[in-house]
Amino acid sequence: MISVSIAAGVAAVWLVSLPADHQSDFPSSDPTVIAAVQAQRAAEAFARERNAEIDASIAAVEAQRAAAEFARARNAEIDASIAAVQAQRTAAAFALERDQEIDASIDPTRGAAPMSSCCKPSHL
Repeated sequence: MISVSIAAGVAAVWLVSLPADHQSDFPSSDPTVIAAVQAQRAAEAFARERNAEIDASIAAVEAQRAAAEFARARNAEIDASIAAVQAQRTAAAFALERDQEIDASIDPTRGAAPMSSCCKPSHL
């Protein structure tokens, strides 16, 4: 009960402290003011919708750019992988050719096809 009395007393003091010429915070009932307020609210709603569409468009463009950047990065990785495989194959081919040249310089008959008429293991 005391809290209700205190609240009522505070409200009474507040009402008494208001100036006599204080205008209320409620909009006027004048039709032109009401129409102006409605027009302003409609314009604000339109601006919010337009801004939302612009934000959505910007987000879509950013998503497309991100996808394109991802594709470029992926393609660069693929190109690097292909180049690495080609380098390995080139190195392997070079090593094979080098080994064959070394083998040929050590034993000229090595690498040559054995004669089909000869069956001695020492000639193979």
